[in-house]
Amino acid sequence: MILYLYIFLGIAALGVLVFVHELGHFLAGKAFNVKVNEFMIGLPSPKLAKVQRGETTYGVTMLPFGGYVKFAGMDPTEELSPEDERRSFDAQSFGKRLLILAAGPTCNMLLAAVLFAGVFMYGLPAPTTTIQTVLKGYPAQKIGLERGDEVLSIEGKKVGSWQEMIGVLHASAGKRITITVRRDREVLTFRPTLVRRNGKGFLGIGPSFVDKGFGFFQSIWLGIKAAGLMVVSIAGFLLELPRQAELLQQARGPVGIVQESVKAARNGFRDFAWLMGVFSVSLGVFNLIPIPPLDGGKVALAGVEGLLRRRIPKNTVIAISAVGASLLVVLMIYIVVADIGRLLPGGAGG
Repeated sequence: MILYLYIFLGIAALGVLVFVHELGHFLAGKAFNVKVNEFMIGLPSPKLAKVQRGETTYGVTMLPFGGYVKFAGMDPTEELSPEDERRSFDAQSFGKRLLILAAGPTCNMLLAAVLFAGVFMYGLPAPTTTIQTVLKGYPAQKIGLERGDEVLSIEGKKVGSWQEMIGVLHASAGKRITITVRRDREVLTFRPTLVRRNGKGFLGIGPSFVDKGFGFFQSIWLGIKAAGLMVVSIAGFLLELPRQAELLQQARGPVGIVQESVKAARNGFRDFAWLMGVFSVSLGVFNLIPIPPLDGGKVALAGVEGLLRRRIPKNTVIAISAVGASLLVVLMIYIVVADIGRLLPGGAGG
């Protein structure tokens, strides 16, 4: 029962990412007075319920995950009045169309920043000066240090953090040092001689961790920074794909996203929220690829029209979009098959 709940949570999370993306297009279109014929919760499919509010039909489809927006003029068979033609998406200036198209990926980036900020406020694991692991065969184990010992000072100098302590140890390769710890209520002093490992002093201990949260404003800044770094990382990954096709094996489609979401949900809020932030950035960046019918492809076509100073014939746009959609379908099939392969016994892991 719990597994089914996690699976539903993973599917719903994927739907939320797509819905937020489409909501960005919808809000930007409304802001520029573009006529919105439909705004649906769910992927294009027969409608379960719908309601007319003004000129826009709102509803839910039979595949209630994700969403889509249909602006006036997007259907090539649609008969438009002069007023609707003026308010259609294609009739807008290049700048307005660019902003409407960019609003979807932008909302994905904003959602990611919010999720990351939430994780920072919730707290990230931070090392303490309390020993969690003692490696066999190294000085710490030989002199009697134990799990749970809290390091108080090294060479008589108070230790303020794990990083500070490791810095002192690394600089003391081959030296005999004095280390003071608290064990329960007792204060003990040891004098180990550090071994040399990778050119640095090594005692053979590992820290325990506690969750460390950040303040509200610091978390917001860290969330924005993390989203920005993620954009750069994912964009770099996509740019490397043409030269290193094997990287495609690391990509995740809908099945893989749900699978990874289930794993993250089992680990708790922090892992789940962080993973959703990563996927939200991925969705936003992927949609900026200049291949129609993705947002980036539509921007590219609008840019070509700007250079030519005339509109590309609608039939040509439809043909280009059909080719692009075919390429994306082939890519998606490949990724989905790879996702399913990972689920099968003996399947290759990513």
